[in-house]
Amino acid sequence: MKKINVVVTVILAFAMLLSACAVPGQRGSALSKPTDAAGKPADQNAQSAGSGKSADGQVISIALHDSPWLPAVQAMAPVYEQQTGHKIDLHVFPYNGLYEKLVTASAVKHSEFDLVFMDQGWLPMLYSVDYITPINEVDPNYNPDPEILEYDYFTRWNKEKQYPTADGTLMTLPINGNLQLLFYRTDILEELGVAPPKTWEEVESIAQKVHDPKNNIYGFVTGGQTGNRVAYDFLPFLYSHGGSLFADAASGDLTVTIHNDAGKRAVDTWLNLMTKYGPPNIGDVTQADVMSYLTTGKVAMGLTVAAQYSFMDNPKYSVVQNKIGYVVPPAGEGGNPASVSGPFLMGIPRGSDNKEAALDFMKWITSKEVQIEYAKAGAVPIRSDVYDSEIADLPELRYLKAMKEAAKYSVSRPGVTIYPQFEDILGLYLNKALIGQISGEEALAKIAEEASKIAK
Repeated sequence: MKKINVVVTVILAFAMLLSACAVPGQRGSALSKPTDAAGKPADQNAQSAGSGKSADGQVISIALHDSPWLPAVQAMAPVYEQQTGHKIDLHVFPYNGLYEKLVTASAVKHSEFDLVFMDQGWLPMLYSVDYITPINEVDPNYNPDPEILEYDYFTRWNKEKQYPTADGTLMTLPINGNLQLLFYRTDILEELGVAPPKTWEEVESIAQKVHDPKNNIYGFVTGGQTGNRVAYDFLPFLYSHGGSLFADAASGDLTVTIHNDAGKRAVDTWLNLMTKYGPPNIGDVTQADVMSYLTTGKVAMGLTVAAQYSFMDNPKYSVVQNKIGYVVPPAGEGGNPASVSGPFLMGIPRGSDNKEAALDFMKWITSKEVQIEYAKAGAVPIRSDVYDSEIADLPELRYLKAMKEAAKYSVSRPGVTIYPQFEDILGLYLNKALIGQISGEEALAKIAEEASKIAK
């Protein structure tokens, strides 16, 4: 596999989409005829890279969350079933519900799931409690294709260092690549005669010109809801201003560093854009809301995960078809562009009774042929050769070129076991600042104070 600073979650809340998907927590795959992001049939001829013989007729129970790329998983599952004779049983949860389910499951020996899809930020904690089976315990001869992206080696776990490292044990494979992009209205920027912004200062300049709240037109939006949403969507501001969360997490130095000059510049820029040019009730904005503002033409620019691309040209949801462009998130004062990775990875719980079948699906879904069809169905691919393939020139997949460029500036969340708790603190106080209960600097001070208690 390649080490790459990666190609990068999150509840999808469109009622029309949810009605077509499995109900969160409902047993059963709720699968329909495979279709791509535009509603066309998916290619039934995608070749299987798995054995297809390791466990004929097995039911592979998969836990995943209600994400923007869920329809792509639903589209590809019947293709796998047709090719192998195995059955896919999808259990769909809300984002937070999936995390809670996995935390609870990690404390028991038996697993109701054979495969679980996990946010990158959850992995260190789940690895550390021995919830996930190392892949080579299932197949000692398995050697992943080097084109599969490793996302700063979050696919691996070094028990001694308690951190993802290149020489760690192979634990998971990616199922959906993700990182943040700046989505923008190409028609608005063309009318203004300006190029896509490369700095946050340029974002503000554009937002000033188009922001018209009386007519429900806003300059900029990203997630503001307390918890994971605001915490994750703030990080590109922090990193692009030269800031960081810890002094050197990879080396074990968890000194909290967010409350410094870089952090202050970042929070000031973020608050200025969000409170001056964002939509109403910005502290409640979810990822699905960001998508809605973009697809309904109510915002000029939005920072969100690349996985949202599949709705921008979809006539079921969008009134701005072919009018959304994608670029690397902007640079801040004193820093470089930063796109924070947010991939989901798949692993086999220790308690699974169908480990071989689960790994067979993992091999299949990560093959090049299947990944091309998976991308066409609306997911974000996890192979470098797919980004270099002919599908990157398809108009409907134009975001792939921005993803390849953004990979040069990608940053992973720290691979520490306490990250979920740290994120809770980060999300709580950033949201308080966003809704005006405390200042930005007060938020940074509280984050540093509270986070330092768990980062010892």
